[in-house]
This record gives sequence, structure tokens and C-alpha cells, in this order.
Amino acid sequence: MDSIITRGVESILHFPRSKKEHKRSVPRISIPFSPIRSRSSSRSTSIISNLSLEDDASSLKSRATDYTPPTSVPPSPIASPIVKPTRQSNPIDNYTIKRTLGTGCLGRVHLAQNRLDNRYYAIKTMDKHNVVQKRQTDHINNERSILHGVSHPFLVNLIETFQDDSHLFFVMEYVQGGELFRILREHKRFNEKTARFFAAEVILALEYLHERDIAYRDIKPENILLDADGHIKIVDFGFAKKVSDVTWTVCGTPDYFAPEIIKSKGYSKAVDWWSLGVLIYEMLVGRPPFEDKHPIELYQKILECRVPWPEDMSPEAKDLLQGLLTPDPEKRLGHHSIDDIKSHPFFQGLDFEQVLKRNIEPPFRPEISSASDTSCFARFEEPAEVTYGQMRFADPYRSQFPDF
Repeated sequence: MDSIITRGVESILHFPRSKKEHKRSVPRISIPFSPIRSRSSSRSTSIISNLSLEDDASSLKSRATDYTPPTSVPPSPIASPIVKPTRQSNPIDNYTIKRTLGTGCLGRVHLAQNRLDNRYYAIKTMDKHNVVQKRQTDHINNERSILHGVSHPFLVNLIETFQDDSHLFFVMEYVQGGELFRILREHKRFNEKTARFFAAEVILALEYLHERDIAYRDIKPENILLDADGHIKIVDFGFAKKVSDVTWTVCGTPDYFAPEIIKSKGYSKAVDWWSLGVLIYEMLVGRPPFEDKHPIELYQKILECRVPWPEDMSPEAKDLLQGLLTPDPEKRLGHHSIDDIKSHPFFQGLDFEQVLKRNIEPPFRPEISSASDTSCFARFEEPAEVTYGQMRFADPYRSQFPDF
């Protein structure tokens, strides 16, 4: 995401990590409703991440096989890419592109400085032709619509969106602390106090979305960024959707799929509570509860709810996870009331009102030297020239993105 973003590339900002770090067993996917019968699929799948920079996958294979992250290079004195001036003004002209924060097959994420207020922002740029060809038009428009209508301390802020002849632009707040995924990998796993802190902030963000009938559908460490103070910002709203009752689209990250998504019989916002359980488990153990390099085997483990329980996990943590990782969504903790989760013994002594006010001291505070510090993100080779702001040619796709 993704502010900047994390584990795929589509809603806000996604910053691909190195190949060594990428451990997910199956790529993030989004496909039209159809039963999952075999390993390969006749329909294309896509890896989407915080900034909607999507990586296409032809089948549901392992991440290690299907996903090739962009080449990361060490810091070097590469000049900032040149933004060509155009005859007709465009909002991108108000920004000075500084460096690339992430790349994907639809475009890239830039750190940019606004010439009017001198503040730094993350700008996700996407090639419209690629968006249309990869059938992500609805996802992009939906992402823009949802981000435009939400405001919460633990959700990334959308500043503005616009387009030129060939690109779409999301201007987001710049979230400097990087992905929770990166920090988790550095520490191997978190103690319960640390996991409790991050889980509580995620719970409040999901509560806010659910009150507005929005299912997020892609909770995972890559889509959670830390701000300069160490509080979370959820990014990548490419899979978020208004769901008043049930929906059918098979989408998200397979490691985090709820059983009802795999069954393709329709699902509700309760899938987010399952994903919360997977997230908390991964924070406490250091890996997701369901892993397999073969998608079908992975799905079978999820359907059978075969969870390996570490001996050193506390009874409170195990009981919480058993409640969240309940295959029947109507019996799942949180389905009837968010208070069932907040009042669980695992969160005993935690004041959620103080959490919402950001008054709880974060367990980690990113080392940031300035407003333009990008040390929490990898370096990427810069293009020699960036042609943004073109408004002179026929644009066959403009009508497909009416709100940009």
C-alpha cells in the first residue's frame, strides 16, 4: 500500500520486497466467481498490492514460482527522473518526482514533493492501457471510491486522484515506516504484548469499515504500514468492497483465505475476522497457520482448519485464535458483535478508547531522519525519463475512469 503500501500491489501503494523476503506460498489473486477445481485456471489471476500495481499470474502456483519482484539495487546517485512539461497543465505538474518506492506491471509508486505546500506524498501511477487489458478497471474505480469516502486514524489517507492521456494517479499520504511484514521478518515473531497492540489497531480499523458495510478482504502484514510514530496505516484497498449481505468474488491472498471464499458459496464481512486470526497467528508464530506450495493442498488445510499450535502459546491467545479461525462464519468470533473480540481475555487490560486516540505507546518507532527519509523502503533503478501529464492525444480509456 501501501502513505505507501505492502504484499501485492493495488489499492494504495505496494512496495515489493526482495525475493529472499517473499515467503507467501501462493500469490494474491482476484478472479471472477467460479469454483476452484484444479491447480491451474483458465482465467488470469492477478497479484495486487497497496498501490494497485499488479503482477499478473497465469495460474494459482506458488509465490516462489509465480512472483518475481522488481530488481532492487543499492542506493546510487541517480538523478531524479525528468517529468516532461506539457502544453496543457495537469495536476501532476504540481509535483516534483523524487524517487521510486515500488514497481509493478501496471506502473510504479513515487515519492514526490508538492510544489505548492512543499510536503511529501506517495504517488501511485498506473498505465491505463495495462489496467484495462488486465481487467482491473472495476477494482481501480472501486478503490478510488472507497478511499475517497473513508477517514480513520489507522487507514491511509487519499489526497487526490487524477489522470492524463495514459496514466492514472493516486496521491496518498506518505507513510514512512514501511511494512509490518518487514519488521516481523526482522524480529522473526512478536511477543503477545506487541501482537496485541497491532491487532487492536487493526480491529478498530476493520470495525470502522464494517460499520459502513465495507469488507476489506486482504488483511495481511504487507498491507499494514507504520507511520513515523509507529502506529499502523492500512493500505491497498483494491479488494475492499461494499458488502451489505454476501458477495461472491474469489479474491485476496490465498494464505489468508477464509473457508467460505474457497467454497465459492458466497461470503460476508466475517472473512475479515478469519484474516485477523491468520494475522495474529503469523505475528505470534512467525508464519501463517496454513502453508503449502501447492494451492489445492493449501485450500484443503484451510477447509479442514488444520492449525499447528505451538506449545509456548498462551491459553488466552490460543482461545482467541480458535474463535477467529472457526470455519463456520456464523459461529466465528466477531460475526455477531465486535465486542466479542474486544472483550476477549487476550485483550484484558487494554483500553480500546485509548487505542483509538493513539495514546498507547507503540512497540516500535521507525528511525526517520526527515520528512523525505525513504530508508524503510528498498532502492529501485530509476527510469531515464517519465512522461507524465500528457493531455494532447486521443484517450480511448478516459471514459472508463470518470471520477479521476
